[in-house]
Amino acid sequence: MYDGPSARLADKHNPDFVWVSSFCVSAALGGLPDLGLIDSSEMASVVRTVARTTRHPVVVDMESGYGGPRKVDLAARTISQAGASAVCIEDNTLDKWSILYPGERDLASVEEQEKCLRATRRGLEPSCFLIARTEALVAGHGVAEALNRA
Repeated sequence: MYDGPSARLADKHNPDFVWVSSFCVSAALGGLPDLGLIDSSEMASVVRTVARTTRHPVVVDMESGYGGPRKVDLAARTISQAGASAVCIEDNTLDKWSILYPGERDLASVEEQEKCLRATRRGLEPSCFLIARTEALVAGHGVAEALNRA
């Protein structure tokens, strides 16, 4: 989802939830590539619109948290207060690199990601769920590393 009309269209198919995608929001807000170029206030604005439009839970792609452990609690608070039912945080570094583009990608250390997830949880409304996602397979680190990060 990336706006009210896309949420309304999804509603017609009665999904379990709607996904506010950083890829779609980046493209819709200015034709931007999905490289971490939108900020949490832009995402919260879209979430607010989608949440008002749909009758289904809104799950939000928060990328790597919009600033790491020091800023992610504020981003999580802003997005959950905008109407997110759940947020998804990935373990890319802040220098996000979409799976759609070739090239090397770095992942946050497990320790750094744990800090980021704890900070995210602190910022969320009590009713908002946290989904942690690893990009280990996409980054070429293999199944063992993906399981280590799970």
